[in-house]
Amino acid sequence: ATSELREGLIKECSTYIESAFRNGKCIYAVHQMAEDQQVIEISCHNIKLESMWAGEWQSTWTVQGGKLSGDLKIKSHYFEMGNMQFSLEKTFDSIPVKDIASSKDIVAAIKKTEDKVSQKNIFSKFVFF
Repeated sequence: ATSELREGLIKECSTYIESAFRNGKCIYAVHQMAEDQQVIEISCHNIKLESMWAGEWQSTWTVQGGKLSGDLKIKSHYFEMGNMQFSLEKTFDSIPVKDIASSKDIVAAIKKTEDKVSQKNIFSKFVFF
């Protein structure tokens, strides 16, 4: 069952990444760490020096013991009319998931959590989505 969950997470993450992040700027990985532990890593780097900005998005999500948890790090740098930097690190101890055994529901919960963070932070919205 765990290999089926991992394969499902790979498929669902691929769909999510393609629809949510700029094309060619993001990679992800799904790791089977233990019998009951899956780790999803999402990394996005977007650099546009001609427009004088750069950004980095990194999130790590863990499915273990019937719950979803994770952390998210965002860094943005604008230097057109000065030097402005934005950095955010946020940890999520327990994220509600409709069905923790469903890869579709797990990725939907990740998307919902990441959407909430990006909607509250104009820097991340501008650079990554």
